[in-house]
Amino acid sequence: MLKIFNILDVPEHLIDTYPIEEIKGQLKHADIITCISESTKKQVKKYFKKKAHVVYTPSLEIESVPRPRDIDFLYVGRAGDPNKRFALILQSLRDAGMPHNSLHVCGPEPTTHGVYHGIVTSSQLNELYNQSKAVLLPSKIEGIGLSMIEGALAGAIPITCNDNPPTKEFGLDEFSVEPTVDAYSRAMMMTLMDYQGKKEKLFGIVQKQDFSTKFNKATVAKKYIDFYEDRFNSIGI
Repeated sequence: MLKIFNILDVPEHLIDTYPIEEIKGQLKHADIITCISESTKKQVKKYFKKKAHVVYTPSLEIESVPRPRDIDFLYVGRAGDPNKRFALILQSLRDAGMPHNSLHVCGPEPTTHGVYHGIVTSSQLNELYNQSKAVLLPSKIEGIGLSMIEGALAGAIPITCNDNPPTKEFGLDEFSVEPTVDAYSRAMMMTLMDYQGKKEKLFGIVQKQDFSTKFNKATVAKKYIDFYEDRFNSIGI
């Protein structure tokens, strides 16, 4: 039996309490270690002294469909996680003088700010992405930051922060700014003012990065099949 361990990320903001040694012990039983981004691969090497293979997590079945862009900003995720910096979004909205109902939120943690959709289905999320002009992801550290990938596939501009490594890995640092209220609120306003121009740049990046292939379920499945075949061929089975 081939044992493959997949690592999503290492929460560096919680590293003082993170069970590094326990996980190291578990990884000793792995034949192959995979992770979901080059950024996580570097974390695996740094904290666990292990080699990992990058296999991008397949996105939900997000596609670009014609919808009115009647939602200014969409946030997807855990609003209560300090690492997500949801407070930066709220402060930036206030600083820019934009109403809270210009923000739509979906995720497991209820918020009284903006329009809260709760936990949504894949098809509902696809609709929200296609209705939104921008996806907000001000997190400090993400294993991959899947909402920015999904949003990009649907034509929603990902507004991210430049201390989040995956933004550069996926060529989306074009839309990254300093993690300050001034910079983030300005990026939000500029996105609304020039949505079409930014959308053209975004689609160029999506095509260049080939997100549709990288995050395709068949691509991911083939990589894992290749791991099995390579290992069994190496031992002569």
